[in-house]
Amino acid sequence: ESGGDERAPANLRSFVGEDGHLDDRRFTVLLNTFKRRDLLKKAVAHYATCENVAEIRVVWSEQVPPPTRGEEGGAYFGPKPSMVTYDSHPTTSIQNRFDPPANGANAISTRAVFNVDDDVRMPCAALARGFRAWRANEDVLVGYYPRTHAPNDSGCGWRYVWDDFSLWRRGDFSIVLTKAAFMRTGYMSLYSEGLPQSARRYIDEYKNCEDIAMQILTAKITGKPPVYVPVPTMHYLWAKLEGFGVAGISKGSGHHVHRGECITDLSRMIGGGRV
Repeated sequence: ESGGDERAPANLRSFVGEDGHLDDRRFTVLLNTFKRRDLLKKAVAHYATCENVAEIRVVWSEQVPPPTRGEEGGAYFGPKPSMVTYDSHPTTSIQNRFDPPANGANAISTRAVFNVDDDVRMPCAALARGFRAWRANEDVLVGYYPRTHAPNDSGCGWRYVWDDFSLWRRGDFSIVLTKAAFMRTGYMSLYSEGLPQSARRYIDEYKNCEDIAMQILTAKITGKPPVYVPVPTMHYLWAKLEGFGVAGISKGSGHHVHRGECITDLSRMIGGGRV
């Protein structure tokens, strides 16, 4: 891809940093939520029970103070309150999920983070399989919801391929959604420091496609595709049914068309990056 005035720095990999000292036998759950309190409480309670979870960091973008441990009988901190932290952000940007918490005592202590939305409750066994897959592929995104891209009708850009039949027919994919994906903790710094400001403004304007930007950045520094981890069929069907009626940005008309535009535009903005 070519074009764009403002490219990502040539030394993108340097933003990842050294992580050899971090715990690689456990991972941190980065739980993204926004004004869906019931889903938040259920997600915190669920992930606290899964093995290999070192801590749960809730990405708190609501412009009110986060819940306290005593609120609603501790429901916002689950069965293991000491492992739950709420990281408050001064804006409602969807990119907050990739902002690394402060260094020092508040820093993430694990080499891997599991990005997950509040409406996704991955079974603990599937989560363990995903973590094993990540440990064998630490440089790439490892996730449960694959997507791909293909040339659009004009031949000058990309379209977003998301439906199950097309993915099955093509047999390949280039994106895993960060609504349920493992990645290196250092990729949060890669995103926050290495993504061009033009791309950040674009994502905030449309309130979409931060996951595509992360995919392009990681593909650019690794030259590798993501790794897809299948989920049990029953969980997949249950998640589809449970998702009906839940508000979210992916439910609007035109969402998938815009995702194709995102792939085209962000590839150009980041420069030399393709999903």
